[in-house]
Amino acid sequence: MQRRSVLRPALPPLFLARSDCLALLGEAASAFALGETEAASGVRAALVRGADSAVSLLGKPGGFLDNPQVKIPLPGALNRAASMLRAIGQGKQVDDLVNSMNRAAESAVPEAKPLLLNAVHAMSVEMP
Repeated sequence: MQRRSVLRPALPPLFLARSDCLALLGEAASAFALGETEAASGVRAALVRGADSAVSLLGKPGGFLDNPQVKIPLPGALNRAASMLRAIGQGKQVDDLVNSMNRAAESAVPEAKPLLLNAVHAMSVEMP
């Protein structure tokens, strides 16, 4: 009798034996191992990209004012007084104050970008 060889499709890593998975993970870890310099460079690059993204989102008209997550409210006592001021017909002045604070923040963000980037480039990164 002749034996037939049956070709089996390769199984995805999910179905590999535990020892095979550990060996593959070890090889992948050593292949992708980063030195401290490369890791620090990656952290800095991510922070620079985050700063660019934040400036493009917040440093434009409506960046603060139209985003409830970052909109700057009136501080403490002024916020408590705002309802009283609205009750006596001063609501427009309250809204103007909130608008001007948020517009000031929107115009300040692009000005702060060089300072933020300098801090990112000057920072030290320590690996645990």
